[in-house]
Amino acid sequence: LMEMLFTCTLLVSVGFLGMWMSNLTRRSMESEVSRLVLERFLPKEVVDRAYQKPAHTITEPRRMNVTIVVSDLRDFTMYAESVSPEHAFAHLNAIQSLLAATVDAHQGKVDKFLGDGMLAVFGMSGTEVDHARQGINAAFAMVSEAKKLALLTRTPIRLGVGVHSGPVMVGCIGMGRRVEFTVLGDTVNVASRLQEMTKEKGVEGLVSSESWSQMLHRKEEPTPS
Repeated sequence: LMEMLFTCTLLVSVGFLGMWMSNLTRRSMESEVSRLVLERFLPKEVVDRAYQKPAHTITEPRRMNVTIVVSDLRDFTMYAESVSPEHAFAHLNAIQSLLAATVDAHQGKVDKFLGDGMLAVFGMSGTEVDHARQGINAAFAMVSEAKKLALLTRTPIRLGVGVHSGPVMVGCIGMGRRVEFTVLGDTVNVASRLQEMTKEKGVEGLVSSESWSQMLHRKEEPTPS
């Protein structure tokens, strides 16, 4: 009888241990998947801090010097009205995906999509990086890639881009399940205004003197793609 009780107790213990290990493994996998998803949208350094001190990351905004790139598709609304909604969204997704990949290739992060526009940030790592050069090179590349896609798809894709460097406030806004990591400040507003001015000037991109000056303090020149 004692042996039977011991055997039953052992089996129950092993069963509970197995369930505990299974739950632990599942939580670990879910945590890693969540981390990988977050790293698609946020700088790795920010994700690291969020896992180490989540409350600090959300409640403590920071001031950083970065380069902002704002892009906008010219006359896309008019084009969208001439095709089906499915075609318009598929085309917009193709363009924005291409531009986002270009930003990522130049070590930037897409902060948000603004309909047929986009706001990207360079220099979010918090370390001393050449973010002005990264942003300017990304802007050159975005315009070039948009032209290539326009030729390939035979569609009227035209891009306007504004680039400006300066201080921004970095942090989370929102509450509950609706929380968004974003950047705020005049630097963002200036980049947006430069993008708007490309329409008036009849050019594809405008770079502020601040960004250009920061870039010139480095040895290499930006390389248009």
